[in-house]
Amino acid sequence: MRLPAGARRGSPRGCRSHKQGLTSNTDTPEEIRKRLGLEAGTQFVVIANKDTVLMKAISPPSMDEFSTLIVNARKQARKAGLKRAEVKSVISEVRSGK
Repeated sequence: MRLPAGARRGSPRGCRSHKQGLTSNTDTPEEIRKRLGLEAGTQFVVIANKDTVLMKAISPPSMDEFSTLIVNARKQARKAGLKRAEVKSVISEVRSGK
């Protein structure tokens, strides 16, 4: 089977792998941001494991997705027997660091 250009055996299908040492032609963070179409202020999740760092841009859900999440969360809370006062109390507790 022929692999797509830039893919390596053992990589997830279609994933490209690039190995580059630190040389004078290394992309700067600004160049990478421009190439990926990211703007200043873009939020990321950063996962580090041994010598690997993975950065994943995140974005808030759309209003429709958010509404669906809220409806589901409220259903689960009702099913678990949670009361609003209990939720407010737990939120206050967590935010105060207790």
